[in-house]
Amino acid sequence: MLGKVTIVHVRALLADGKFWSGVLAAASFSRGTAFIERPPTSATVASGAIEAFINYRAWGIILLLTAVGIVIGYVWKRLAVVGLLSHLVSLFAYGTFALSIAAASIWYGYSWSNLGLYFTQSVLHVACAIYLGDEIARHRQEVRVE
Repeated sequence: MLGKVTIVHVRALLADGKFWSGVLAAASFSRGTAFIERPPTSATVASGAIEAFINYRAWGIILLLTAVGIVIGYVWKRLAVVGLLSHLVSLFAYGTFALSIAAASIWYGYSWSNLGLYFTQSVLHVACAIYLGDEIARHRQEVRVE
């Protein structure tokens, strides 16, 4: 038997930046491999804006690298800055996707169905970057005290 799972346990899990960083790393890995192996083929204004400077294959590689960087940042405390930078690069990527979809939906009437997903991921990457920044500061403080 697993025991009792209370609302406190669930709240503690959802409040943990490591949990959300893991979820975001998995999402970046999933989307990155999809962009590399099966990039979107629809020729919409939003996809054109997303691919204006960087094609989907390159976006996929960027997302895979950020997923790896996030994991590295949590596994090795000395490399936590890599995780922080990976969250910020992911913010750039998902923010670009969100802005492209928003612009296409406002000016050209395209669907905004994925806008919430990309915006939410952007916000979560900001939150996780802040969490990881706090972890870095806490670790540096502990090193100074010892």
